[in-house]
Formats: sequence, structure tokens, C-alpha cells
Amino acid sequence: MESFPVNKNKHKILFGIIKYKIVLILAETGSGKTIFIPHIIFKANLFRKIIISQTRRIAAISAAKFSSHLFNSPIGNIYGYAVRFDDITTKSTKIKFVTDGILFQEILSDPSLSRYSCILIDEFHERTIYTDIILTLMKKILQVRKDLKLILMSATGNSVNIANFFGYDVGKIYIPGKIFKVKIFYTLTSQGDYITSTCSLITKLHFTQYLPGDILSFLPGFEEIEEAFLCLKKILYKETKKFFLFKLHGSIDSKKQNLPFFLFPETSRKIILSTNIAESSLTIPGTKFIVDCGLSKQSFINWESGVNFFRILPISKSEAIQRSGRAGREKNGKCYRLFTWQSFTKLAFFQKPEIQRTKIDSVVLNLISMNIYNILDLDFIDVPAKWIIKRSFEFLFILGAIDDNLCLTIKGKLFSIFPLDVKISRTLVEAIRTNDNKTIDWVIAGASLLSMHTFSKSIKMKKIISENISKKGNVGDNFIFAKFFLLFQKQKTIKKAKKWCQQKNFDFFYLTTAMNLKKQLFIVSKLIFPYFKNIKSRSFFPDEFTRRFNYCFSSGFFINSATRNKETENFNLLNSGLIVHIKYSFYSLQKLNKTVIFDEIFGWKKIFVNGLFPVKFSWILEQGYFLFK
Repeated sequence: MESFPVNKNKHKILFGIIKYKIVLILAETGSGKTIFIPHIIFKANLFRKIIISQTRRIAAISAAKFSSHLFNSPIGNIYGYAVRFDDITTKSTKIKFVTDGILFQEILSDPSLSRYSCILIDEFHERTIYTDIILTLMKKILQVRKDLKLILMSATGNSVNIANFFGYDVGKIYIPGKIFKVKIFYTLTSQGDYITSTCSLITKLHFTQYLPGDILSFLPGFEEIEEAFLCLKKILYKETKKFFLFKLHGSIDSKKQNLPFFLFPETSRKIILSTNIAESSLTIPGTKFIVDCGLSKQSFINWESGVNFFRILPISKSEAIQRSGRAGREKNGKCYRLFTWQSFTKLAFFQKPEIQRTKIDSVVLNLISMNIYNILDLDFIDVPAKWIIKRSFEFLFILGAIDDNLCLTIKGKLFSIFPLDVKISRTLVEAIRTNDNKTIDWVIAGASLLSMHTFSKSIKMKKIISENISKKGNVGDNFIFAKFFLLFQKQKTIKKAKKWCQQKNFDFFYLTTAMNLKKQLFIVSKLIFPYFKNIKSRSFFPDEFTRRFNYCFSSGFFINSATRNKETENFNLLNSGLIVHIKYSFYSLQKLNKTVIFDEIFGWKKIFVNGLFPVKFSWILEQGYFLFK
């Protein structure tokens, strides 16, 4: 791999891109690589169409909008973006920003990527599942497409690993960014309560540091952000004219996501509470102080149960460097790390790739649909553990997606049509099998909200809950959400819908996004309606509507089944005996059935479950042993 520096000279960038088939661009924080490099390439007329992959939805949308504004081109014209269930592109779009999941879908629909002549993968150091799979498939595509260019961009990527992976014809370009000095501070002792420590430090900085100078704080997830947000509002409530408090994570309204990026008067201070979404690709103007708790929420698979759940774990050194760099974009800054120097030295330099620590069921299903059966034969940068692949095949077999010979079944082909988690895909297919329009409509509504991870303790729907809890038992959280969503759908105007959401204490953004998602899922579902129209189902469907609704969800989520322990009032997973606790549900323990199924599992000190609904034990037996045929 040959390496040469670039000092703000676009001719050297173009020279490297022309000379090498694969180009690795290592750009320091503040170089603006995501915006300017695609523009430089486009203006040089080197390629007819360029696609840029981002690891996060907000990064793809922000980069596309900023590029269109900076270069005076309406969004969707030259510059456009495509994220899951939101495509703002036209035939004239030449530079397309996408998430890595969408790029993977592009490869599935067009294995040679014939529509594009240049592929840019940004922030490849984050190593999501799709990033690794895309690089694996790109290695094959580049052998066929001699005219295709691959450009990898990062600030802290492992260049040696990438060079060894591709083996040849890799050029390395180093782009220095405009970086100011950032002073790093560590704590003398470890912090047990990182949320309280974060709030205390932010309060101290706000009252002791001169304006201007905004504060950006990193926290593991949206729940921790909500807790810190309420804490700071109570502490700083008298300072309403001197500070603006914002939340920044992937689950908030796109308009609220944009607020921290606006410039505010220098007589006030912005305080932004963010997940690792602000770690890279996004620049928040005015940031001078970073408060880093040193933790992030990471997905892991339990090898015994095969269940994916989230844990709060220490970040890597490269992530810590990325976070501190946010303070040096416009002026000298300071970074306060809420951990000791000794703890920092013990951190791994790079985080363990996601493909080696999390479930890959949906990815394996998509690869099988491309006639790739032996996953271990693929040339990965880092090979996933054999037991993870084995678990994925086992789960797909149990769901009926593959047969005894590991070949894709007809049902598996139907599952792969939906760009969703395979459990939700089977739920939708099961609903379509009922040939009942009401069941299909309600299940699609529930699946739309479920795929957006909307379960939260902030939801207040007491009236709707009281109307739907019968004397016989509970209807389940998913049913409540589906009814809530369909009530929103009945609002005839946007004004009425917003007022209704305000009364119900729910975010209008969630439901409008879910509405678009529901429309697209219904379009996909209509494609497979004819297949089940004249087929008699082997499965029995309950006569009562609420039970039929829950039965459909149990078909996809029966592996997430648990029974209540009478002694502890907690639940034990049926497939492993793992003890789990209820985090948020509309029902108390006394009202829950003995056997339940949950939608998601997460935890750190304890394992929690969300989204409970009652089932019959016979349903689980049927789903687990009598597979689709």
C-alpha cells in the first residue's frame, strides 16, 4: 500500500483516485471529507453516479441536505439520500447518500452495482455488520467490475487491516484537518454513578466557564439521556435565558435533531446530551467542552439462548479520540473524561467488530437469497464466530425460512422481501396467511411501531389501556400500540393529528414516520397476498380477534418466550432459563399471564424485557415444532 500526504490539494486527491482501484482516505477530524470529496470527484467528471454509505441515518440525511445547501442544488436533484423507508432521490441524482443497510439492499437487488461507478464507504472504522458484509461482497464485485472504484473514508481506521484484506492496488491518502488544541482531563477515581457525575460536571462548567462555549456530553443511550435531561432541567430551571438544553439520539424528531446545529446568541450556551451519534460525521457548531462518560450501549448475543441484548460497556480508544476531537473543530477546547488515565490505557484501540458479537439472522437470510450458503467460505475482514453462524441457521430453520438442506424455502423468500428483522417479517407473513383484512391492517400497524423501537416510559395512555384490559386477561403491549396508532391514523388533518398527539403525550414524528412505514409495508404485503389466497393454513387461528393478533406476533417472536417464577415474580426464558425483569409494560405483574412473549431484551447489571403480550403455551409448542410447509 502506497501512502502520500494531501495538503488541501484536490489534484492530489484526484490523482490518487485515478491511480488506484481502491483508495483509503484517512482524514483528520475537521477535514470535511464527507461533503467535499464527493463534490471534488463529481466536478472532475470521473464517474457518472456516486453512492456514499454512512453508518447512521441522521448522518446520511444531514450530509445530503448540507451538500445540497452548500452547492446550491435542491435536495433530490444532484444530491439526494435514501434511508430505510425514506427515499429523496430522482433520476437526475448523481450523488446519493445512503445508510450501509441501504447499500447492502442495493447489492442484493443488483449484485454487480451496475448503476454506480464509484462507491464511497464513510466511517468504515465503526465496523457495523453491514459494513463488513459490504466490504466482503465488494471484494468479489471489484474482480468483475474493472471500471468500479471503491473509496474508504475514516478518521481512525485500521489501514493495515484494510490493505491486507484487499491485498493489492490500495492507495492511502492522508488529509490533515483543521484541528485546534484540545486539553484532556481525567478523574482521580472511577465514577460509579456516571449520570449524576455527568450532570454535576455540566452544571459546574455552565456556572464557571465564560461564554461563548457550548457543552456536548456523551451518554450511552436515550434512557440515560432522558434521565440526565430531567435532572439538568431541575438544577438549571432558573437559568432559562442563559442556556438551551437539547437531546440528540436516533429516536427523536428530525426537526429536534437539527436544533443543536443552529447557531445561537453568544450570550447563551447550548448543552447537548448525545449518544455516539455525534461521535463522527456530524459537526455541532459552537462546541467547546466535551463531557465523556466513556460508555456506550453495545449489542451482544448470548451464546446459550441465542438472544440479542444490549449492554453498557466501555468505549475504545479510537472512539474516545473521536469524541474529544468534537471540541477542536472551531476553537481550542477541553474534554473532560469521567474515568481515570489508568482506565484509558486499558481500553482496546478499536471496538470489537459488530459481526463478531451480535446476531446476523437477517443478513444470513439475505445471503442465502443470493445463493451464498456457506457463509464461512466468504472472505471476511474478521470472520464471525462459528457458533454465531450456527445459531443463525438454527433460528432460520425454526422460523421455517430454510429447510433440512439449508436451502431457502418459499416462506424464506417471502421473509427476505421485507427489509425488516426476520422475526417481524414472519409476523407479517403469518398475518397475511389469515386472509383477514382487519388482522393484516392491525398487525402491520403494530409491526410499524415495533420496528421503530418506540417503547418508552414516557408514554401515557391510561384511557386507552383501561378500555382494552378485559376481565379475562390482558391484550398485550403490541395490541395497545396498534390501536393507538390506528386512532392516530383516523385524524383527518395534520393540525388535528398534532393536537391529538399533544393530548396523548406522544411524539408526532414517531407516528408520521410509522405511517409512511405502514404504507410501504402494505405495498410489499400486497405482492404476496395472491400466494395465500387459495391456500388452507395448517396452523389454527384463534377466533377472538385480540388472540389472533397476538398469535401472529407469537409466530415471529416465540423464541422470546418466558414463564413467570412464582417465588421471585420475575420471568425465566424458556429456551435457556435466563432470569429477566420487566422494564416497561402497561401491565402490572399481577395482571400478566404465566406465559408471555416479549419484543426486545436489553440490560447491563440486570436483564430487562420490553413489549410484553400474553400467549398460550400451546402456541409456542406449535410454532416451535410444527414448521411451515
